[in-house]
This record gives sequence, structure tokens and C-alpha cells, in this order.
Amino acid sequence: MTTLTTRLLDNNKIELTLEYSGEQVIDVYKNSLPWGNRYSLILVAVKADAIGTLVPQQQVINDPSPSTIAIQPGDRLTGEINLNERLVGLDEALKTSDVIVFWNYEMRTIESVVAPRIGGWLLISRCCKEKELIDGPIS
Repeated sequence: MTTLTTRLLDNNKIELTLEYSGEQVIDVYKNSLPWGNRYSLILVAVKADAIGTLVPQQQVINDPSPSTIAIQPGDRLTGEINLNERLVGLDEALKTSDVIVFWNYEMRTIESVVAPRIGGWLLISRCCKEKELIDGPIS
């Protein structure tokens, strides 16, 4: 079993904490962690306007490393994603609307054992200098 919690930091960065509660040690590629590379976590942002205008993503070429990590039962790993680097025009979108960031993650071991998908969402409020966070699971 794997859980992933998120927290909005300053400057539109998301802190992600992955907690593994399985019974055996698992080996994963470091780049497959939610913050490990651009494509390890599905992330979509929309303006909270009437039509859910998509906030476009910066497209990059990904060149993952073969580095691995052993995750022990009970381990908690933390990393960050900079939304300003990932989402083109995020600051511009926040001038006129709140932004909802949806995320989804599927952990895979080196042996291709796949954990159930987990997901959630964050609300970045346009109204406040210090951005408000609402974090909720997707049912």
C-alpha cells in the first residue's frame, strides 16, 4: 500500500510525501518517484472558471537515469515539483482565477509490480498573497 500526500509551498511548488506501508522491501527507479521526472506523475491544471480552461504544460524531453532506490516498509520519501517550471502561464492564470491542480500517480517497481493508482487535487487561490491550499482525494 502506498499513500501520497501533497502540500503547497511558497512560489507555487508542491511538496509530495510518498509513504510505503507494504510488507516487503521494494526497488524502484528514482526517476519513477512522483517528483523523479516530468512524466512519472500525471498532473493537469485548470482555471476554476466556467469552462475549466486548461493551463498548458511546458513540454520537455525526458532522459531518465537508471539509478534505483530500495524502499523499506514504513519509509516516507519527500520531494518537490515546481509548478512554475511545469505549467506555462500559471502566474497569468492566477491573475484572473483560482487554479485547480489534479494529480495521479502509479508506483512501479523495477520488477514491474504496479501499485494501485492514487490521486488528488490542490486548489491554488488567486485571492491571497499566501496561496490557500485545499487538498482532497479523488473518489
